[in-house]
Amino acid sequence: MNRRSSRLRCLVLSFAVLLAISVIAGACGRSSNQMSSSGKPGSGFPVMIEDSLKREVRIEREPKRVVSLAPSNTEILFALGLSDRVVGVTSYCDYPPEATRKEKVGGFSDPNIERVLSLSPDVVFATTIHGEQIQQLERLRIPVIVLHATTLDGVIQNVMLAGKATGRLEEARVLAERIKEKRDRITRKLGEIPDGKRPRVYYEVFSEPIMSAGPNTLIHDLITLAGGRNVAADAKTDYPQYSLEVLVKKDPQVMIAPDVHGTDASTLEKVRTRPGWGNISAIRDGRVYLIDDDLITIPGPRAVDGLEAIARVLYPNMFQSGSP
Repeated sequence: MNRRSSRLRCLVLSFAVLLAISVIAGACGRSSNQMSSSGKPGSGFPVMIEDSLKREVRIEREPKRVVSLAPSNTEILFALGLSDRVVGVTSYCDYPPEATRKEKVGGFSDPNIERVLSLSPDVVFATTIHGEQIQQLERLRIPVIVLHATTLDGVIQNVMLAGKATGRLEEARVLAERIKEKRDRITRKLGEIPDGKRPRVYYEVFSEPIMSAGPNTLIHDLITLAGGRNVAADAKTDYPQYSLEVLVKKDPQVMIAPDVHGTDASTLEKVRTRPGWGNISAIRDGRVYLIDDDLITIPGPRAVDGLEAIARVLYPNMFQSGSP
């Protein structure tokens, strides 16, 4: 299984286990609150954080050693100027390039707790897939903040949470405002397009089996913000599988597939010549596009660039090269 497939399967799995992890959230939050106060006067610490699982996590002092268990968290931390404090990341954390030089604590779905502990972290940033690790670290009284986002607004909220937890609240405000401003410039251009004029969009998570991104996913939110109508919006699951017959019936007008450098990802030509796909409008009209999947699957600051990338392929005449 290639690197992208492994990460995307972890992403799909994280939605499946989210409800189960929520059950442990209360207990984990309570253990965080049992620590004694030791923040320095005027430092802004200790602080209480309510993370994405509604857990209350107490950070006693400004963290100097931070471990990230997810690419999205790593991107946020580096964007806040915390590269010198990040002491450990997963083997999937490859952006920015500087992150690849940090100590590795294992994979995305299976970080090694012993390696994490060896780095003596003041705080660990996890996500919803890390239920077991959250419990283990909390038992050792190591604060764990869970960041999870399925919308661009959620990304902005996570930026603010990370900034508050690390003493970089002003930097977080600046970054959040930059994301909002770019989002608003894009969505303002699209505001007057009626629903009937917005193209039907199919995003391909996997080709075998055919899998798309349904509701409650970042991909769905970005497609919607970019002026598209996600053909999987009515799915009962977040990552639905379709037969070719069902997809032909949905007849997407635009198809977006992941562009992953260095893998065996489908090229445009391979997609366009798939047997039985010729009756789909997107194929017939040549509206098949590859977009860097990191921009639209990782809920980090670059997600707004993913929004811009989708808007450009949906409305090329409205979004010329350069500023949106």
